[in-house]
Amino acid sequence: MPRMRSIKPEFWADQDLTRLRRDLRLLYVALWNFTDEEARMQGDPRLVKSWCFPLDDDLTAADIDGWLDELADAGKVIRYEVDGCHYLFLPKLAEHQKLDPRLTSRLPAPPRTDSSVRTDVETPTAHQPEVAK
Repeated sequence: MPRMRSIKPEFWADQDLTRLRRDLRLLYVALWNFTDEEARMQGDPRLVKSWCFPLDDDLTAADIDGWLDELADAGKVIRYEVDGCHYLFLPKLAEHQKLDPRLTSRLPAPPRTDSSVRTDVETPTAHQPEVAK
């Protein structure tokens, strides 16, 4: 389900992101609307194209597939497959969005690697009482 997300003004001057070409930055921001609160989403390039660039007839799913590879190479997304289905995980989403740790994903988790260990969802602190499950 798409979500409303906000873009902080400092996003546009983030030197890590500005190293990426404009189309990749736009795709990266667009992905935020389709991730859940654990920074996961379906990752089939055809779906991603239809969600993020629905009226851009000059783009194909193959273009998006290549762009997702570039974002993965840049460490912005982790592409993974579970039971033949493709997924994306945005490991740095919480740097840009406030994610609600009480909401869990219905999508399978990415494989655990050093680059995909989840650090993006805030854990309860003394100031945030843990919600009973």
